[in-house]
Amino acid sequence: DGKNSRCVMRKPGSSGPDPESIRIVDRLFTAIDGQPGTYQLQLNLLNEAPWPQPFPTIELSLLDSKGIALARNRFDVDQYLGNNTAHILEPGVTTNITFRVRSPLADTSGFMLEFL
Repeated sequence: DGKNSRCVMRKPGSSGPDPESIRIVDRLFTAIDGQPGTYQLQLNLLNEAPWPQPFPTIELSLLDSKGIALARNRFDVDQYLGNNTAHILEPGVTTNITFRVRSPLADTSGFMLEFL
């Protein structure tokens, strides 16, 4: 009946955000030696949209060994890129981002990401 369907039309050259078209090509989550509760997250992101778009807000959930979320936080682009980098993902280009996070919980063993 079409009541629940959704169609998004974009003009050619549109530069609006489309978090669903950003793919994680590679990722690495490691504990920082000598800094208990501090982890480094490295992501290689690919913009699969045919237009440039802004980096997404990242929602990061830290997980315990059973996969249960222990903590959740959102990071705006300024928090993980800073002000010294262009905040645009070019189409078809893989971009590396690296940032550190702290967890007050000793059982942190994994993570889950969502782009907003």
